[in-house]
This record gives sequence, structure tokens and C-alpha cells, in this order.
Amino acid sequence: MAKLAVDQAARMLYRYNLPHEKKRPRNLSKLNDPSTWEKRRLKGKLAVQKMVVNLMELYLQRMRQRRPPYRKPEAMDQFASEFPYEPTPDQNQAFIDIENDLTERETPMDRLICGDVGFGKTEVAMRAIFIVVSTGYQAMVLAPTVILANQHYDVMSERFSNYPDIKVAIFSGAQSKDEKDELITKITNGHLQIIVGTHALLTERMAYNNLGLLVVDEEQKFGVQQKEKIASFKASIDVLTLSATPIPRTLYLALTGFRDASLMSTPPPERVAVKTYVSAFSRESALSAIKLELKRGGQVFYVVPRIKAIDDVLQFLKDSLPDVPMAIAHGKKVSKNIQLAMEKFSCGEIKILVCTHIIESGIDIPNANTMIVQYAELFGLAQLYQLRGRVGRSGREGFTYLFYTDKSLLSRIAMTWSY
Repeated sequence: MAKLAVDQAARMLYRYNLPHEKKRPRNLSKLNDPSTWEKRRLKGKLAVQKMVVNLMELYLQRMRQRRPPYRKPEAMDQFASEFPYEPTPDQNQAFIDIENDLTERETPMDRLICGDVGFGKTEVAMRAIFIVVSTGYQAMVLAPTVILANQHYDVMSERFSNYPDIKVAIFSGAQSKDEKDELITKITNGHLQIIVGTHALLTERMAYNNLGLLVVDEEQKFGVQQKEKIASFKASIDVLTLSATPIPRTLYLALTGFRDASLMSTPPPERVAVKTYVSAFSRESALSAIKLELKRGGQVFYVVPRIKAIDDVLQFLKDSLPDVPMAIAHGKKVSKNIQLAMEKFSCGEIKILVCTHIIESGIDIPNANTMIVQYAELFGLAQLYQLRGRVGRSGREGFTYLFYTDKSLLSRIAMTWSY
């Protein structure tokens, strides 16, 4: 068996089996087998070369593109005044950056908004959307999950509710074929100004009337084919990317000047730091943390790395807390069922949500302020960082418990979070 010269690479071996599962491990590639290893290495090299060429062509094409600057909407100051919170200094600078990109430059915007979870990136995006749609263009908001797309739809529907000419719609897999066909017709005819959805928005069936802006939330969560589709849009329209944990390529392009970037490092005034605890898993510890949150009237996220672990956790919780309403959420559930579970959790009807990392991006449930992560060693550092950001978003103190089964596999950096 070949050794993997990657720090803590053993985590990779648990891609298919959890630590307690007694199954035969998957076969690993052998470095001395030219019939397989060399082919894979060459395939990877060619893929990287192709990606570099495509990136260079894309950015050369964007540099040659020209579009007339957008007009600053007359109602811009009114829209800004309707934001119910005091913007942070970094938010104000990001507002200035995107306004300059859109109203003073002729080259399409390609800006990364990089900020911690809960620091107000969505409001920055909505300021950009307001400028674009007020000038007669459409905006597409792309989210990696149905849960996040639904949340963006709810937030934007409320934020733009005072502007009847700006219509917001969501396009998702939960809709029937007739509903989708009707939406596509409205999008094509220009009757919808803001379209929110998942990668379904990238299908060839979509024909936008006058698309001006693409907002991509958590770009790192999309697959290779989806990123290629996104790149095809980038050649001719304005693009705004939002992320707390951008992929190295995106960050490198920003640092080297190929993309503009706005850094949001100032937390909202009411934000309280999340307390994080790292320890070996025990049911008693998990139950104690859950009971403390329920006692103060809050709700709990209970996260596991794989779908097959959900049933065991759910049964354990039901046996221990039979009177507490619970629900589950994962990527294999029907979209409508996921949406229903999240709605019940959001309104407080459900007290404990047992789920996979599907909830790691953008979910904002102010009353859910305890996060239990079981098998924390099987999550990447960026995933743990995003998960931790789901709690403590309402000015109330949040708690994250990272429970591991094998301490040797837990990220060294994650270990330093315990305080």
C-alpha cells in the first residue's frame, strides 16, 4: 500500500466509511503501476493546462469587453436608508466599491466580496442588484443549495418589497414542470428582474431577456461543470462573488489583480464571538449541551458528515428527548421536504435539526445558537469554519461543540479553537 504524503491524509480514507464501520476499505492507486497512476497524473496535468488557458482567454475577453456605465438610481439613497442595521465601515467601503464598478467603469465588474459569515455580504449584493435592475437589466443570484436559495429568495423578497417594479422569483427543483416553464417564459419576456436559484439557472433552457449581473454565493461549493457554466457567463456581464472561504484560485486572482476584491473584516456591533469546544465524543456531553440550549429557549443544529449516520443520531435523540420536536435535512431529500423542514425550524416549531453539512452556507436562524458536530475530524477546516458561523448571529452567545472520534485526524488548527 502506498503512503500518502499529505498532512492528515487519513481523513481521505473515510470518504466512504465512517470510523466505526467495519467495511473493506477502497483500493488506493499504486505509485509504481504505470497503467493507472501515470494515466491519472497525465490527465490531471492536462486538465490544469486547459484550465489555465481558459482562464487567460476569459480574462483577455473581459478586458476587451465594454458596456455603458449604469445610471445611479434616483431611489438609491432611499433604498440604502431602508437597511435596518447600521452598516459596518467595511460594508460602507464595499458599497462604494461596487457603485464605482457599476456607475463609473465601462468594463464589466468582477469583484470578490470576502467576509466572515454573518458580516453582511448579502446586503452588499443587494445594493449592486438594485443599481442593475433599476437600469432595466436582470440579475441572477446563484446559490449552491436549495436551502440557501430559499433563504436568499425570502430575504430579497422582503428587501425589495417597497419597489413593485422589481419582481423576485425563485427557480428550484421543488417546482413542477409547468411552474418552471411559466417562470422561464417570464424570465425570457423580462417580466422578472431578480431570479434566485441553484445551478438549475445555468441550464440551456434559460434565455434571459437582458441579464446584467450574476451574483455567485459560495462559489467554492459548485462542481467543475457548474463552474465552467458560470465562467461562460462571466465573459460579458457584471459578476459579484460572495464568500467567507474562497478557493485558492479565486483568492489568487484577486491578490494578483485579475479580479477586484473588497475585504469585510469588521463584525456587526451586536455580534458576540462564538464559543467553541473541542473534545472526544460522548453522548452525555452532547445531551448536556443540547439541554442547556433548550433550557434557554433556543434551538440546536446537530451535524454529521454522512447521511447514513443521521438515523442513529435521530434515534438516540428521540430516546433521550422524546418530547422535543426534531427534523432531518440532507442533500438526498426531496427539495420540498427540505424546504418544509427548514421552514418549521426557522419558525421555532422544530427544536433540533439533525443534518449533514448542507446547512453550512448562509443559513440564518437567529434562535439556533448551539451547533453539535459529530465526527468533526471528517470535516475540512473550511467546512467547520462555515458551520461554526451558523450560530451566534443574533447578538446572543453561540456555542459550537466539535466532537471527534479519532483525535489524530482532527485539523491542528481546529484544535486551537477550543476556548
